Amino acid sequence: MWFLRKIAEHRSSFRKSSQKWKKVLVTWIDPLIVSILTAVLTFVPGEYARHNSMDDLAILFTEGELPSSWHVTSKYYALSILSAVFMFLLPLCITLRIPTGIWVPTFIAGAAFGRMFGEVVATVFPSLSVIPGTYALAGAAAFGTAATRAVSVAVITLEITAAMSMILPLFCSSLAAMAVSNLFKEKSVYDTLLIVNEMPFLPLVDFEPTETAGDVVEPCLVYITKRTSIARILLALQRLPHHEIPVVDDEASMVLLGVVSGSQLRRFVRKYYELNGIAEVDVDLGEKPQKETPSLWWATLKDKLTNTRTDNTGGFNGMGSIDITYNALSTQKHHLIGPGGGAVPFLLDDSKMLGLLNEGWDSAKAEKLNATVKITEGRICIIRPMAMTISSNTPLDDLHMIFTMLRCDHCFVCDHGALEGVVTTKGLLRSGKFAGVA
Repeated sequence: MWFLRKIAEHRSSFRKSSQKWKKVLVTWIDPLIVSILTAVLTFVPGEYARHNSMDDLAILFTEGELPSSWHVTSKYYALSILSAVFMFLLPLCITLRIPTGIWVPTFIAGAAFGRMFGEVVATVFPSLSVIPGTYALAGAAAFGTAATRAVSVAVITLEITAAMSMILPLFCSSLAAMAVSNLFKEKSVYDTLLIVNEMPFLPLVDFEPTETAGDVVEPCLVYITKRTSIARILLALQRLPHHEIPVVDDEASMVLLGVVSGSQLRRFVRKYYELNGIAEVDVDLGEKPQKETPSLWWATLKDKLTNTRTDNTGGFNGMGSIDITYNALSTQKHHLIGPGGGAVPFLLDDSKMLGLLNEGWDSAKAEKLNATVKITEGRICIIRPMAMTISSNTPLDDLHMIFTMLRCDHCFVCDHGALEGVVTTKGLLRSGKFAGVA
């Protein structure tokens, strides 16, 4: 696992590098070198290293002697080469950006190692009537379990071989392999690839029994009221450019009515601009750059969002996850003490942002865009009721299960129907301790 992680980390850093030669190396030269190395290692040692995978397994699991071709040099040499080749090539191949298998190569390497151990035992203790094929089964199950951290490997081994009499030794070897692998800090092969490649996933996390959603809720969230202004809609669209935006009845009650899509809000804004004869709708929506952009312009919010995404762990939508956006919005320097005594991030301070927004407009345009409108007028925007909200008293263990089963990256927290905040994947992960970490 350590070797695999190091290779994956180096390849990932090369892919992200701005230097052209590194990208050419990892895209073209690296796969070519690995393919040549694979061909050499499977050809030079002999024919036992380039059999069909299922043929190898059938040979290794047999109760009798190995075929004569495996005794050309020595059966121990053949088995050690087969095991070493698969264990060495597996980390090199599966970290490439090409479809590769993980389970079968690991299974064969374990079977070869187990068979070699069984042959040694049979040679040293001939009176024990040892069957080396049974050691191959145990080795295959042990290697597969250690790599994937899944006891189901033992079940798969039983299904493949139909050796139900081996159920006890197979499960013992699998559990022992998992116990030994858990002593080290390295994760399973799948988790390692997910973490290094920054792919969206939700790992196992341990929480304190007393921790609830109220402990990790983000109170500074983006929302609009049912009756609002176009300026506030523009601000919300810049803050959450690719997500649905929650709608509340009014700021006094904060009763959550549902969510409205960003595309519908954009159509609503365009229609309002058209009816009122207002120009530069694309510029105000941030879809077109301003001709003369000042040093501090409200539309640079998008640039701030993209420049602050440094930690992408968590979320099932990758870079489009809402927790990435909220992380960018809420990690700016706090500058104002809000009514509740908490610091308000600069990008979430409505008064500052609206003031910055109005600086680029003339008085007539500012008056029209700050006038109160109802977002359901013209039936362009449809407020869709929320399928699910959570209470601030929801345990974090239950919340983790909800996020995992529904594959969501955020969930709104409501008490008696009033919107209290939002819990994101990143906030959930930060509050817990990764399973298996002391």
